[in-house]
Amino acid sequence: MRHTLAGHARHKEFSERFMDILRNAKVEPPKPGVADIGAAEADARLAEELRALFRKSPVTVTPELLEQRRRLRSEYPELFKDISDKDLDG
Repeated sequence: MRHTLAGHARHKEFSERFMDILRNAKVEPPKPGVADIGAAEADARLAEELRALFRKSPVTVTPELLEQRRRLRSEYPELFKDISDKDLDG
């Protein structure tokens, strides 16, 4: 396939115009819709309800529970990276 100087010039002109259009475009980031805001508020309410529920439920730390935690920590380190054993026991 032969490339001509005229073809190269047209491609260069097109590329420059296209880049100008992109630079001059005034695109604003999308705003969250009503459904997004409602879902975020519902998630926050649910999280608070779950926290309250777990605060009311006493947990007895058994050797089996500690072994299961150790196993899960080793299998899924990303899930536990921000949670200490003290947080889990408290």
